[in-house]
Amino acid sequence: MPASTNLGRVLAQAGADKDALSHLLTESGGTGTLAAGDDTTGPGLLGAVLDLGAGPLALLAILLATAVGLASRGPVRGWFRARFISSSS
Repeated sequence: MPASTNLGRVLAQAGADKDALSHLLTESGGTGTLAAGDDTTGPGLLGAVLDLGAGPLALLAILLATAVGLASRGPVRGWFRARFISSSS
């Protein structure tokens, strides 16, 4: 079945959205598919590695903050005891 027959059938069933759908499909070259931009290449290797999204980056930030907090807990506690508790005795 040619694409024009399928396009005509789809447009016949579109109802109230017929004009907008017709305009969208005919602007893409009449093939019934949306036109792709000129830049269809994917991201480079470094871009793909660093493109994690918001969720994983938030998780990594929370884990990093927790690690820094736990790592600094001992030295801060030792400094506090040496500075304030020992001098008050």
